[in-house]
Amino acid sequence: MGAVVWADNLGETMTWKALSAGQRIWSTRLGGIWCRLAHDSPMWPIHGQYECCLCGRRYSVPWAQRGEIRGHAGLFAVDVSSGGVRFMTFTHRDNSYPATLRRSLTRLAALPALLMIGVVVSSAVLLGEAGYRKSGDDHFYNLEYDQAIDDYTKLIQQSPDDPIPYNDLASAQLYKEMYRLGLLDSSALGGDNRFLHGRRPAADTGAKAQLFDTLERGRQTAETALAHDSKSALPLYALCTNYALRSTYEFMVEKAWFTALRSGSKSRGYCEQAHRSNAQLVDAYLVLGVYEYAMGSLPLSVKMFAAIGGMCGSKKKGIEYVSRVAHEGKYDRDAARVLLAVLYRREKRPLEAAAVLQALITDYPRNYIFCLELASMYSDAGRPADAVHVLKALLRQADERPDGNPQLPRSTVERELRVLETSRHGTNQVASVAYPNR
Repeated sequence: MGAVVWADNLGETMTWKALSAGQRIWSTRLGGIWCRLAHDSPMWPIHGQYECCLCGRRYSVPWAQRGEIRGHAGLFAVDVSSGGVRFMTFTHRDNSYPATLRRSLTRLAALPALLMIGVVVSSAVLLGEAGYRKSGDDHFYNLEYDQAIDDYTKLIQQSPDDPIPYNDLASAQLYKEMYRLGLLDSSALGGDNRFLHGRRPAADTGAKAQLFDTLERGRQTAETALAHDSKSALPLYALCTNYALRSTYEFMVEKAWFTALRSGSKSRGYCEQAHRSNAQLVDAYLVLGVYEYAMGSLPLSVKMFAAIGGMCGSKKKGIEYVSRVAHEGKYDRDAARVLLAVLYRREKRPLEAAAVLQALITDYPRNYIFCLELASMYSDAGRPADAVHVLKALLRQADERPDGNPQLPRSTVERELRVLETSRHGTNQVASVAYPNR
């Protein structure tokens, strides 16, 4: 074993020294939990140091004879033997911590990944044919996943060394499966987090194998590009999207909270590196916005634990970041718009969500889910007449062009329409009794 150094991870040595013995013990334990959850591999060497994309810790390359870490989360040992660099964390059994802390960890693992459904619906590309790109995106956002998969596959064949199209293909494969499982309703991601309490869906193992094969090929392609230029923003951003897709599947389909947290943390780390490499990459604010919002949504007790792990955030700043990508993004503008609608719904801002959905419907008229969401937003805003109008227009469009929206669940739309009509007439009757002279 090479040199082993105990390093102070609270930022400044005096800060650590100022802690009491009990505070040091708990800081060490919490740091150990965090490291086991999030850190499972060394990162690329940058400027003569390894920098962890998950928390920003930096430590020397093996030939520097020592491994000094600066971070936020307690004490860690680092083995800098000739075989590589690895963390040596304190080990404690999970059940050695209070039950309240274990519950908080579960919520901490779940919330950042919760919002990933809106993050990675598609990425754009600098290489490849514009025809396949445009056609694939149009099919994707109109729920025509088989056609999108075909276009993105051809895009990969034309540009096999570009890592971004692999994420596009994986996005189509992932959302095809989530659509089959009924996981694309944004109400599942509402403020009550009811999704967390449901059963694990019956996933298709074949679909999972295809998805992770695509992601693995994309990861290898991106890392090959980084081997030639470690500061290139595009492959770093590709890795950001790659791990965000993994996190989405792990959270939404497998309900593997801590696995999803690890993937989500890696996604954020790569995104931060991409942003540092190219400050003009506005799209990097998408994943950063998700983490800002998720951390800002945590209960106070969980926020305190997250802060020890170097994680903090603001819901307001998170929405601002996502909104910026929705307006200025070059690669993930549509993804940001979808996510922004989800966030507005969580924040009980239905009319703002409705405005975003109206624009998406204009661009992707065959996506009936956008129409159903718009009707829900009008209903939440106390405007049932507008909701009825949206659903009637959707049915009318299906009648006029039956081949234009073959996936429309007509019975579901008609049932929702009857509920809204009943609600609207009931409201009118109450108003007429209360104000008979109106």
